[in-house]
Amino acid sequence: LEADQVQRGQPVEMDASKATLVALLDFIYGGQPEVNLEDGIELLRLADRWELSNLAGAIEKGFCASLDSSGALRVLEEEYGLDDLKAECEEMVAKDFESCI
Repeated sequence: LEADQVQRGQPVEMDASKATLVALLDFIYGGQPEVNLEDGIELLRLADRWELSNLAGAIEKGFCASLDSSGALRVLEEEYGLDDLKAECEEMVAKDFESCI
């Protein structure tokens, strides 16, 4: 559906915050996405929806390097096909289980 809209030159509605869209455009034009946890999760949703595996990989790498246990738990609430991120989050939550409850 969205591909048809693009081919016809029609605008496509993107359900995302301004910060997330700015990060998406920064990434598309050669930058690295620098976002907080919630915007990063929203950006992962867009990357999944638009099949932007390089963007998802960049976010995954950033999350793996910077998440705390509560952030890891928040990421685990979402479903993405990012096995390394999932494993890193599960390990972090397991190590610090008490603070996650």
